[in-house]
Amino acid sequence: MVTGLLLCLRAVADADCVLTSTRFLQHFALSSISHEPILYDHLEALFPSAELRNQARQKGDKVVINIISGLPGSHKSILCNFLVDQNKEDGRWVVYEPDSFSASHLQQYLLGFLESHRERGTPRLLLLTPGYTDVLDVIQAVLLHPDPVVQGCFTVGAVTACVNPLASCMEHRFAFPKLLEQCSQGIVSTVVFTGLTAEEKHPLMQHVQQLVRSANPTAAFILAERGAVTRNEDVGLILSESSFSEAQMLRARYILYPGWCRGRFSSGSGTVIVTQQRIAFSRPLERPLFVSRCKEIRSSLKPSPFRGNVYNIWGKVRFSDSDRAMDVFYNAVSGTLSIVPGQSTDSLTAAPKETSTPCFLIFDGVGLIQDELKVWLRLCTKQRHAKKTKKTTNTLSAQEIKSIHMARHLDPLPPGYFYNGYQYVDIFGEKRSFHPNMEEFIKDYISESNREIEQFNRQLELQEQPDLFDPC
Repeated sequence: MVTGLLLCLRAVADADCVLTSTRFLQHFALSSISHEPILYDHLEALFPSAELRNQARQKGDKVVINIISGLPGSHKSILCNFLVDQNKEDGRWVVYEPDSFSASHLQQYLLGFLESHRERGTPRLLLLTPGYTDVLDVIQAVLLHPDPVVQGCFTVGAVTACVNPLASCMEHRFAFPKLLEQCSQGIVSTVVFTGLTAEEKHPLMQHVQQLVRSANPTAAFILAERGAVTRNEDVGLILSESSFSEAQMLRARYILYPGWCRGRFSSGSGTVIVTQQRIAFSRPLERPLFVSRCKEIRSSLKPSPFRGNVYNIWGKVRFSDSDRAMDVFYNAVSGTLSIVPGQSTDSLTAAPKETSTPCFLIFDGVGLIQDELKVWLRLCTKQRHAKKTKKTTNTLSAQEIKSIHMARHLDPLPPGYFYNGYQYVDIFGEKRSFHPNMEEFIKDYISESNREIEQFNRQLELQEQPDLFDPC
């Protein structure tokens, strides 16, 4: 009897020891990675226990932020518009789509967001990361708002990456910077492929999918040509309110990005630095010239180190053939050009657009120089006629000389010449093809032409054609 009781106590002690050891190993697996601490709020998800569950603080209603990342040309804006249009019945949506990333501007926007929607219920917020932004920088800016009250009012629901294989590589299979960072494991739960979806066996499609899968083995893959997501299950993944906070996602973040929860993880820059140049102007462009100049960019792309290459052009412009503002986007790698009527900002969209000038273009590229881009833009406007050069005997073409001869070959001949219908013959029987007074005819032609050229040049000087960057 006593022996059985001792055996039971030993079994309980052994079980307790195993449970304690298991918890220790779980904690050691994470805490030994770096010196960075683990937030108390994350302990329950990382180390489930009844004690932590009972101590968990009740969380009130928070604004759910769903983040959509993607390089230029990934069709993330189209996906965003599609999601908003298809889910209007589920509540109010607000879209934040800045031209460039600024942590302070985003944090200021979140503060203003709370103040403006305090009386009107809690909407959903869709946040589109701009261009070549590391999505982890956006996450840290959201979760580490300097105002603790604002910080506690927001939570990240899910992060989705849009990838267009046709706009993912700078050269051959050399990926654009931040492509894989925008698909990071532990941060991104869904990757939406928005190009080549009808050609899954395409070598480029397979290469990009393998590349993304190597960076994020757990992400769900969705095929949606140009961002058109049609399945309800896929929409549910993108608009999830909790996938970012799942235990496996948290664990991956603590392992892969030490210090992320304190904003101490530095994402760094890519091997190639892609910068932006924003150029504002107030006068219209010529549509055919703009289209032609854009298409020429693709053939002018240079190999590594890629300096001077323009990869994307986008913004709002006016063309001389229409009074309406147009939204334009051009991707040099895929060669796609989009020109659509501009949409006015409505209640569903909130973004820090500059409105001081009606027209602007943003150029993405490597080592771009603004003065050179302005020269490029001037070539997209109505070109001013160049002054004509005066004619001389040496500059006359053979066709002009022939025209002079045809116009005056029947003029009166000097004494001692006659015309036999084919050639001019003198009294000695010598023949020539041109009129004996041809030199005088040429001088008269040059004199008359130069008077017309002088008049043209004077009129040109009186016509003041404004520069593209002059105010209206």
